[in-house]
Amino acid sequence: MKKNTKVSTTCMLLLCAISFLTTSIIVAQESSIYRVYDDNQSSNILSRSSETRDIPRELLNGLNSAIYVENSRVINTTGIGRAKVIKLLDSNSIHAINSINEVTNNVELLTISLQNMSNLSMSFNMDSLDLPSLRYIYLKCDFDCSESQIRQFLVNLDPEVTIFYKVLKRS
Repeated sequence: MKKNTKVSTTCMLLLCAISFLTTSIIVAQESSIYRVYDDNQSSNILSRSSETRDIPRELLNGLNSAIYVENSRVINTTGIGRAKVIKLLDSNSIHAINSINEVTNNVELLTISLQNMSNLSMSFNMDSLDLPSLRYIYLKCDFDCSESQIRQFLVNLDPEVTIFYKVLKRS
């Protein structure tokens, strides 16, 4: 009887340790999502957990070659050389990324403009993207949105990709 209790206790401890390690690995593999605030005094952004992170301003400020996509077609390209940025001017263009005829191997930033809450109702499988150099996704929401809504919208994120989002208050 005592031996049976010892085996049961050992099995329970082993099961708890495996569960803890599995949970830690899953949590560690989530992409970081940060909200950008309108603070002209700071070059940082603030996340929900008050962790600060530098904004990739060199990519966000239009100083690199970019591809502009609207209604699922390229409407403009800027800069010289291969694009480092893709700017989707509407959410309908998300599924057109892989059909862009431009070479997208160097794209580091994907900017997506979301006009209304219904844009978040569909999910977008990030595994379907052929952007091997992607480091950042920047969402510009014309409505109040949250980190949890963004996690539901962008599924199968690479943990190495950092997500920034900004709520734009249009008047």
